[in-house]
Amino acid sequence: MWHSRKWRSKPTRKSISRSLDALRPAIDRTFVSLSCKEIKALQQRGSAIALHEILSGPGTKIARVLIEGETSPDYARVVERILEIAPKHKTLFDGHQDKAVMVDHVGIFTRNLGVNGSKALRAGKISENEKLGMILLVMTKMVTATGPFETDIDMRHLLVRLARILMWAEKQGIDSINPDKIMNDFIDMDFVVAGSFFDETMTHDKTLAALDRVIRDAMDIELAEHAVRAAQAIGFKVV
Repeated sequence: MWHSRKWRSKPTRKSISRSLDALRPAIDRTFVSLSCKEIKALQQRGSAIALHEILSGPGTKIARVLIEGETSPDYARVVERILEIAPKHKTLFDGHQDKAVMVDHVGIFTRNLGVNGSKALRAGKISENEKLGMILLVMTKMVTATGPFETDIDMRHLLVRLARILMWAEKQGIDSINPDKIMNDFIDMDFVVAGSFFDETMTHDKTLAALDRVIRDAMDIELAEHAVRAAQAIGFKVV
């Protein structure tokens, strides 16, 4: 999330520049994908999507200017434009509303795990494979109740959201979490979903890396079926 006051501070600009420096040697091979909303619009056409279609020309140009940094003649103009649209971008998310939804969804796992299962989850006694199975079983139940996904990206979004919810359940809920943190998590989920259309999501963020593994494992039919059996074997069922 861009914040005008922070962006205008020299330490913040330097920090962002350091983060982008790793891409400088590969600037001509660095591309930006479309947003999840734009990818969904492509999927709604009903035909297969080619790789080049989910790459954003304008987004890539902006990214390359930021990677190049203040040596780029377009740098100041791009930064000013980012600062202009940042407030509007923030209005797309409602941290308090998102938190209320997530608190409710955390209850899905805790209710179906029961007291002993919840204790086992918080104690780290449930394996990653079993947790994946739990996510898939909950998703199946939700889809049965609401109907099939409109597009593939809707399925990916729900997978990532349920995976993040399970992480919160593992940490005894999200009641005390700042709504702004929830908002940032929703933005991060979009990164993971968009990244799942490519070979790999490269990140040092442990949470994002874990979500990326979940969505890729869930789309592997053999792994997914094994995970569901593992979750059922420990007694997890959705009622």
